[in-house]
Amino acid sequence: MIKRILLTLNNSPSAYEARARAIRLASERGADLTALALVDLERLTHGEAVPAGALAFQEQRNQQWLAEWRTQADELIDACRQQAALSGVNFTGLCVEDDLPAAALAREARSHDLVVSATDAWLGSAGQSEDARQLASYLADAPRPLLLLPGSASEYSRHPDGPILIAYDGSPCAARMLQQLAFMRLWPHSEKRLVVVQKSQQDAEALAAEAAGYLACHGIETVPAAIGSTLPAAEVLLAESAAHGARALAMGAFGSNSWRDRLFGSATRTLLAEADFPLLLAH
Repeated sequence: MIKRILLTLNNSPSAYEARARAIRLASERGADLTALALVDLERLTHGEAVPAGALAFQEQRNQQWLAEWRTQADELIDACRQQAALSGVNFTGLCVEDDLPAAALAREARSHDLVVSATDAWLGSAGQSEDARQLASYLADAPRPLLLLPGSASEYSRHPDGPILIAYDGSPCAARMLQQLAFMRLWPHSEKRLVVVQKSQQDAEALAAEAAGYLACHGIETVPAAIGSTLPAAEVLLAESAAHGARALAMGAFGSNSWRDRLFGSATRTLLAEADFPLLLAH
């Protein structure tokens, strides 16, 4: 059962969608919400070449940037606090400045059940691609699952009645995702479509039966989809999501075999760029 939710704040469209989703979920579950404004200091200290005589200018510019990010953080926390109050959600606002925002996120996540974020997750970053790299760094040793809204993802504006895709490959990480789904009970009224991709159809069917059996013992019924294929995982998952109008995708972010190799790297960037639905990721 979800009792504490951690939300990362930003002023992008997908970050506002993440905020709305986190507040809605906290209201539905009676959970506490912590809104975290992460200020990425790496942009100020990443070793930019400074011409002779320009050090004073750089320091002045950095102080101006930092002041702007702090002001923005305060405004985002206040706006989230007001929205949470309207929904009767117990709220805590927190601003953290760190040159390793992924590590800071992991520290705060340890005392929560779920992290909700957009791909552009913190203030002061150099761009979305850098944010995606930092989020991948968080997921490499994530203490809690991450509900990620990439790009224009919105589970309510695109496919409100679509199924939840659950990707499973038999790895320890994928098994932990099944356990997290049983614990958190997200999307309780949505159909769950269990997607297993293996080179061998027989292996895919065996793993699908394994995962479906585990979820069934926790009262979660699924529609297994065992797929024998050598195509890239992102390609298969995007095709499945398009064919069935997926509302969200849940998967272990790292595994001991195929998902790890195929999902992080170019395949992950493909999912982040092209997915029009939330991604629930766990390590």
